[in-house]
Amino acid sequence: MRTATDHRPEILKHAARLFAKKRFDEVLMDEVAAKAGIAKGTIYRFYPTKEKLYAAICFDWMDHLVAGMNRIADGPGSVVERIEKIIVFATEHFRKHRDYFDVLQRQESQKVLYQLPQLRARRTAIRKIYARMVREGQKEGLFRSVSADSSADMLMGMVRSLLLFGDPERDSGAIARDALNLFLHGVSRNGHDKGAHA
Repeated sequence: MRTATDHRPEILKHAARLFAKKRFDEVLMDEVAAKAGIAKGTIYRFYPTKEKLYAAICFDWMDHLVAGMNRIADGPGSVVERIEKIIVFATEHFRKHRDYFDVLQRQESQKVLYQLPQLRARRTAIRKIYARMVREGQKEGLFRSVSADSSADMLMGMVRSLLLFGDPERDSGAIARDALNLFLHGVSRNGHDKGAHA
């Protein structure tokens, strides 16, 4: 008995490339099928509608990101080392799957798909990983007693901005070190504003 081939990785890769370049209504399932080298009916077997295919692109990108971040967070090394490794992984994941990220960005700007509970849950999962790292550092006395959730939001935003607007050729390790250094010490010579409350 022949095992059916799982065409989803190829479908998502080519669909992401098309959706990243064109508006949703401009992308045809025939075009996705042609790029993936499969019949259009095969796509519908996995993704019954174009909307479901579009959503799957965003979900797939974020699922791999969350899984990789969790592996690092649960792995060896100090809290600071693991945060740096997470940022390196996020940077490399972004660069390897830029088309997926661009599709997600477009949806977030339109605030349509981003309102889906499934997508919000994935973003929350990323935030929780960063917040968990902050709380772990606080327990060890490495970090000040500040809001772990707010810290996670700021770190996420910092990394995202560096990826979107920074030098695309820059080494991922250098990006991670910059983000982590600014996150931990800010730009003050004393590490943090003396007037700020701990």
